[in-house]
Amino acid sequence: MKTKQKYVMIKTISTFEHTYMIPMQEGQTVEDHLDYVTCNEVNEMSQVHLDETILPNSTRVLTQKEALERFDVENEYLQQWSQEQKLNSIHSCIIKTEDE
Repeated sequence: MKTKQKYVMIKTISTFEHTYMIPMQEGQTVEDHLDYVTCNEVNEMSQVHLDETILPNSTRVLTQKEALERFDVENEYLQQWSQEQKLNSIHSCIIKTEDE
């Protein structure tokens, strides 16, 4: 008898360093420029990934049904996909090693 597929859900937070380079006009202050960044009024010049942290108490084993339900919650715009498309997307997350 074949066992049903299970999935491990792991939630993380990625930390990035963003650099902004904003021309300063006469009469403007540094605080004005901080506001531009805080209000998302400018694009970053560059970004570097610093770290990925696994969230405490976020990891759990899911059945296939639970994994598909979680997929729909986290990807509302893909809810119309077939079950096969969703599972293919989930399985595409697996990183293959050179030996495979």
